[in-house]
Amino acid sequence: MTLGPLTRQALIDSGVEKDLVDGIETGTYEWTIGPATAYGISSDEETASRIAQAAAIRQDFEIEIMRSEAAQREECPWDLSRRARCIYEAAIPNAVGQRLAGTRRYEEALTERGEATSVLFAHGTPDDWTSVAVAPSWDALAFEFRQAAHVLAAASTDPEPVPMLPLLTLCRHHLELALKSIIMAGDQLAGNAVNIPTRHPLIPLWTRAEPLMRRAWKTGWSDTEATATAEVIAEFDKIDRDSMATRYPVDRSNSAFARPAQLLNFSITAFMAAFSRAADFLSSAKLWIEVGLRLKAEGIDPD
Repeated sequence: MTLGPLTRQALIDSGVEKDLVDGIETGTYEWTIGPATAYGISSDEETASRIAQAAAIRQDFEIEIMRSEAAQREECPWDLSRRARCIYEAAIPNAVGQRLAGTRRYEEALTERGEATSVLFAHGTPDDWTSVAVAPSWDALAFEFRQAAHVLAAASTDPEPVPMLPLLTLCRHHLELALKSIIMAGDQLAGNAVNIPTRHPLIPLWTRAEPLMRRAWKTGWSDTEATATAEVIAEFDKIDRDSMATRYPVDRSNSAFARPAQLLNFSITAFMAAFSRAADFLSSAKLWIEVGLRLKAEGIDPD
């Protein structure tokens, strides 16, 4: 992709020479930016460790520029490895790296947006923009609801508590998405027919997901953690079985939803800790299922 003018200038400002930037624009070179590996070089082990620790604390970024495969074939056709293609590496301060990475994402998203117009979704500026994935996955969407819950919970203060029902909705929906993702991937791994679960109650989802998780989780399965997760899911089903009670004041019959007594006074910290413990367990289970699916794709029996 051609560099946008802001990204081009940000690369030059970060110390990349103009001829390398020109090469990126022509496709001769490719570039990446990401968190720098924290390491230190010194004949003294303690000094090297101190340098590495300082780099980790600074959270430096690293730019890497390499020849494209086509350019490398002309230069050195017998070695197309990443190491051979690399022609430039540099660590840059966190603030510069964040600006460069953000500018690149902004201009790439602006290019993909094209000429689309909207009253509600006017295009942003480098300092005021956001993005929604065109085709989000179940796991990515589950992550976004979990992330939103943590952001909202962290914003709560004594004089200005956060709205609790939206927080409960975010957490509950994360669990629902995570369980449905596990069921579909777990059924695929087990060779079952894969159907998207369409109902909202969590306990039936847990009942379907638990044996699939247990089968895929080869080492380290904990009945204690599974029980703790099941308890969290059961409590969510008690307060909002159909994903309605935290979003509406009344049910479809216009009867007011009853609020369980424990909702009248509870610790946000303890609530988020219990929710996070359950969410972590489901996330680990999904990773085991993904490992099994990769092995299966390579013709290796995951069992």
